[in-house]
Amino acid sequence: MYQKLFHSAIGKNVLANTGKVFVIFIHQILLVPLYIVYWGTDKYSDWIILSAVSSFFSMSDLGLNNVTNNQFCIQYAKGKYDECKSLLINNYILLLGVGGISLIILVAVCYFFNLKTILGLVVVSRFEASYISFILVLKIFLDLTGFVPDAIFNANSLASKATNVNTALRLSFSLIILAGILCGLSIVWIVTLAIIPSFIVILYKIHKTNQLFPVRFNRSLDIVLLKKIIKPSLAYMSFPIGFSLLYQGFTLLVNKFFGSETLVQFNTTRTMVNFVRNMADIVIVGVKPEFSIAYGKKDLKRMKMIYNKTLWASLAITFLCCGILFFGGRAIFEIWTRGKVPFSMPLTLTFILVIILYTLWNSNSIFLTATNRHTRLSLVYLLSSFIALVAGYFISNLQIIELTALSLSITEIACCLYSFSVTKHFIQTFKGSS
Repeated sequence: MYQKLFHSAIGKNVLANTGKVFVIFIHQILLVPLYIVYWGTDKYSDWIILSAVSSFFSMSDLGLNNVTNNQFCIQYAKGKYDECKSLLINNYILLLGVGGISLIILVAVCYFFNLKTILGLVVVSRFEASYISFILVLKIFLDLTGFVPDAIFNANSLASKATNVNTALRLSFSLIILAGILCGLSIVWIVTLAIIPSFIVILYKIHKTNQLFPVRFNRSLDIVLLKKIIKPSLAYMSFPIGFSLLYQGFTLLVNKFFGSETLVQFNTTRTMVNFVRNMADIVIVGVKPEFSIAYGKKDLKRMKMIYNKTLWASLAITFLCCGILFFGGRAIFEIWTRGKVPFSMPLTLTFILVIILYTLWNSNSIFLTATNRHTRLSLVYLLSSFIALVAGYFISNLQIIELTALSLSITEIACCLYSFSVTKHFIQTFKGSS
């Protein structure tokens, strides 16, 4: 049974996403001590600021990659290949346009303004700040462009191959940073070397996907099709915006009301528990392409099977990881922080509750997110994130950090209530129309 599972498309996707979580662990956890030891706090803080500012451009695709991916799988399963080609070409044209405009604006800003002064950088010079920002933003758009051909892999039940290539790309970035730190290279040289794999990945993916589904740039932007997917694309943007409200917003809020020491404890505990979120997402992300294909084929039986297994598998992983944190969280935390940050079990339990609620609605909402019917869910997520932040602001006056953290559950509860209320209706409606 297990051999059959791991040889299936879903099994391969899950295994591929497991590798992705390992790379995230390397980048977010293992590199941090090296940054501090080899670069020092000033240079590391400059890197954090430049990386953070550049990362905002990762939302420049306006959610188009996600929606195009889902829609491509659905239409490919229906045999509507001409629309599939238009979807990909639309995505390429918009990314190249937005990327080109963004880079031109960035160059103008760097020319007329001093990024070093504006961002409050300490170690890097004005030229270095401008160059690093340009290369990081260019890399982001190259990577976004490289995600476009993933739709072809996914539609052919080869999502694991795309995930493995993307994981290798992310791993190369971490390894180049690691090598650069150990070899004493400047940040300028590190980002210059780091952009090379992005070019290689684009060429590799285009070559491989052309063997599965050739796409020629012999048509212009399909405005009618663009209008069809722009609404769900913009709706997808609500998720990263809402996440920023919850993550960055609560970071600022805790710093304001509790001070820097509590902020470090809050963020470090949240980072540790959020690793459970990454583990649960291994299953959820892995099954989405196959769910979209089943939806395109109107295979309700397979959709229900994928949904049930996703829900129970993600919950099992979540409870297992949360159990490990409950019994061994203190030891893990103290080893990781070398005892320099105090451990709080009540705060850890609060974040565990939030993660469990998140897994419930995220796995349940696959009916919506894999079929581009997520518009209302995204609005619920964005609105409830804002409400959670406002509630956290007033609750913080009580000076109880656990209650402030508990405010995060407002978003998860709202999404749970909505997603479970619409899932049954979705199944009945789809069954009646199939």
